[in-house]
Amino acid sequence: MESTRERLVCAGDDLPVDDAIDEAAERVGIVDEVLLADENIYVNVLKACTEIEDFSTFEDAFRGMVARGVARSAGFGSAIRYRHKHLDPVFLEEVLDAVF
Repeated sequence: MESTRERLVCAGDDLPVDDAIDEAAERVGIVDEVLLADENIYVNVLKACTEIEDFSTFEDAFRGMVARGVARSAGFGSAIRYRHKHLDPVFLEEVLDAVF
């Protein structure tokens, strides 16, 4: 299914229908590429790990967020609250070091 914009753009072309379909498929294929995770996605992963109490995935997600440089207040806050609640001083220290 094409968007209205794609139909209008292709309407002026003198291309055969097959070529227009192939070009539309290429344009749609670009959207299907994997998008890089931002802080919002990482925070959602951290919240999911909190719910299922998956400590190792939580730590991996937090470290990935910090390594990519997308960690902000929500990400650090989630990690600090979660680790303080579960009394893990070693990881809490790692989080605080990453903050400062």
